[in-house]
Amino acid sequence: MANVFEPSWDEEQDRPPFSWRRARLGRQAGSDRLGASVFELPPGSSSFPLHIHHANEEENSIFPKAQEAIGDQAAKELEARFLSAKQQLMASA
Repeated sequence: MANVFEPSWDEEQDRPPFSWRRARLGRQAGSDRLGASVFELPPGSSSFPLHIHHANEEENSIFPKAQEAIGDQAAKELEARFLSAKQQLMASA
């Protein structure tokens, strides 16, 4: 059973600054239409360059464990950056 709190990691990338590991929870739960993934990033890393999707939506969230590690203010700043980037991409589409 897919579990967001105890993910089964199924892919890794280590090409700084894009270093992460991913658990494809949608696939692990048996879905063929839901692309839900959890990423774990080392401090200072990014998952992917800024990009846009034309056929689907993307949501980013910071889980409490990560928020605890980076601090509440840093988590709020990251969330604001995510929303700002999403708005910029949608405006340019």
